[in-house]
Amino acid sequence: GTPPGWAPFFSNDGRMLGFFTGFPGPMKVTRVAGGTPVTLADSAFGNGGSWGDDGWIYFNGNSAGRISLMRVRPEGGKPEVIATPDTTKNEVFFLWPEALSGGKTVLATLWRQKGPPDIAAIDVKTGKHIEIAKGIRAMSYGSGFLSILQTDGTIAVSRFDEKSLQMKGTPVEVVTGVNVGGQGRAAIGM
Repeated sequence: GTPPGWAPFFSNDGRMLGFFTGFPGPMKVTRVAGGTPVTLADSAFGNGGSWGDDGWIYFNGNSAGRISLMRVRPEGGKPEVIATPDTTKNEVFFLWPEALSGGKTVLATLWRQKGPPDIAAIDVKTGKHIEIAKGIRAMSYGSGFLSILQTDGTIAVSRFDEKSLQMKGTPVEVVTGVNVGGQGRAAIGM
């Protein structure tokens, strides 16, 4: 009973599924066991969502005409802006959010007007961010590892300290040849 959608993401317990139906367009959630999808945001972009363990869903939404990092409760409510790109610093938008445990930090791809994208660690309270690595998309695996998809279709894994937001050691290439589309779209399952 769900409409066509893309960029699916699951709740932490695996019982709910979030997805996007437009670009921009509605972001919806539904029970995996079935049911009617519920719209949580009307103007979301299908560049990933992340269900944080802090009770929020993080996504890319339209705020004052810019693609910003936003969040909304899974039961609905008004979406909140977390971070907006600074166009005076060559920043265009944040994509592919990845909520870290504890609800204090969200990783996202910081797309720039010129130059390669960065993986940014965004403070949920202040909206300030720091760049932690080059890459198109970051995927966290809890227990101290971070996978980063590069522009050449390589996925490398590094140790990652969530407290200090520091990459540790030398990245290890685990996959090559991933077909990377516009704005970091890739056929990978995480």
